[in-house]
Amino acid sequence: KTGIDVIHLLQQVSDKLRKREKVAVSGLLGSSKALFLSLLVKEGTGDYCVLTPNQKKAEELARDLSFFMKVNHPSPFPLPNNAPLLFPEKEIIPYDGVEPSPDIIGEQARILYSLLKNQNTNILVLSLPALLSRVMPKEHLSSNTIKIKAGEPARKGDNEEELYRDDFIRCLIDMGYQQNEPVTGTGEFSIRGGIIDLFTPYLKNPVRLDFFGDVIETIKEFDIETQLSINGVNDAIVLPLKPSENIAAVSILDYLSPDTVWLIDEPEDIMKQAKEYEKKITEGFEEAKERDEDILE
Repeated sequence: KTGIDVIHLLQQVSDKLRKREKVAVSGLLGSSKALFLSLLVKEGTGDYCVLTPNQKKAEELARDLSFFMKVNHPSPFPLPNNAPLLFPEKEIIPYDGVEPSPDIIGEQARILYSLLKNQNTNILVLSLPALLSRVMPKEHLSSNTIKIKAGEPARKGDNEEELYRDDFIRCLIDMGYQQNEPVTGTGEFSIRGGIIDLFTPYLKNPVRLDFFGDVIETIKEFDIETQLSINGVNDAIVLPLKPSENIAAVSILDYLSPDTVWLIDEPEDIMKQAKEYEKKITEGFEEAKERDEDILE
């Protein structure tokens, strides 16, 4: 299409979305989907959730979106600066008895926190299996998030309850963190005297907390390979990685605004994927019953 055609199509779609009408757009191939979506976001028709058939397509779309939302290209519409959020699949099938990797659990927690706090949430991209997975409730995430700041004790939840150092350690365990020496991955912590090393998914690098009594004197990022400090950090967030055993998981839909605009990428492929995923879940359910597992937990 010519530039004028794209602008006309963009205006038509934007007008329909503002009226909360359904609209189908065809003929966008490859990265042109991401380009069109990046322009559509700037039109200000709301937050978007893009549903793809599988994780590979979600990653490709998110990568292309990141490019078009940053690059300067000839367009009458300035592009937003924030990148899309890519919610990862757990890469497991329900009832198969396998735990998802700590990296995936950590990335999910980070994105849920961004959604909870409305941080850079213009576009959420996720696959069908990711949409169907269960996550911790908003209330649990909010009440169990711990804020750490140099010169202060750790503080938990919306009421910022002050934590003694030993309480902080117990909270880490309850939140799903594993003690490991040295810290080598997301969701791990270690204790050496008054120093606690911790890898929260909120940061790209693990941090070293130097306690004096119950007060965190300093927070320093460190290199996971050399274990050497990199630079000081004033504050950070420690995110829970799992809900308590008595807390029922919910759908990620609970984190989205009712006004979120849904974009369905390749609907026919999504329906096909849904049938295949349903078959896998049914098979996993039957196998779990044969193993005498309490599958209703």
